[in-house]
Amino acid sequence: TGEGIIFHSGDLNWWHWEGEPEDDNLRMAKAYKKEIDKLGRTRLAVAFIPVDGRLGESRYLSIDYLMENVPVDMVCPIHFWDDFAFLGHVEKDLSGREYFERINFYKER
Repeated sequence: TGEGIIFHSGDLNWWHWEGEPEDDNLRMAKAYKKEIDKLGRTRLAVAFIPVDGRLGESRYLSIDYLMENVPVDMVCPIHFWDDFAFLGHVEKDLSGREYFERINFYKER
């Protein structure tokens, strides 16, 4: 029908920074999960979620949590500041995820 809910996360992210106090990282995880959990089982047509390369190995925590807990038809990574080469790395890294086919890498389909 072309209708659906669009969710834009903005800066809402699971900010897990290496070298930060563990209490800070746990607080950020809890805050992110609390907000995402408010969505419940609401189906999202499109979700824009940060995949910030500065987070290193933790950059996929947000997208993984969302896709495991909320029905999403298509997810678009954001927060890469037009570094489309970075998206190539994201595509490779996420290629084995169950939700991989629902990721939009800003390519024509």
